[in-house]
Amino acid sequence: MQAWYNKHRQNPYPTEQQKKELADVGDISLGQVKAWFANKRNRNLNTRPRKLKQNYELQLTKIRKLFTSNTSRKEQLNKIMQHMNHLVKTPIYTEPNCDSLSLSSEVELANVRRNSVN
Repeated sequence: MQAWYNKHRQNPYPTEQQKKELADVGDISLGQVKAWFANKRNRNLNTRPRKLKQNYELQLTKIRKLFTSNTSRKEQLNKIMQHMNHLVKTPIYTEPNCDSLSLSSEVELANVRRNSVN
């Protein structure tokens, strides 16, 4: 059942026929299969957002600590972008080595600083 669930994570609702087949393969009752899937969906829906929230909080805490460190703006921005990339899993800022900060980057950094103080 776990293999079926992993394969169908986007829509983890087996048809009645699939439930019967899983019950036969596992030598368990249809009711047990239904209960297993209901419990699995409920547990995943409840734990996934909690894990994401913990990850966001960790990354945001790291970003906040950067503002109290004695690093240059260039280093701060690079590290902030690394943490932000980790949060969203896609590159946000790709300028190599961040040698020259653009005006928009300076404004973004100032906004982040202002919001972190509040």
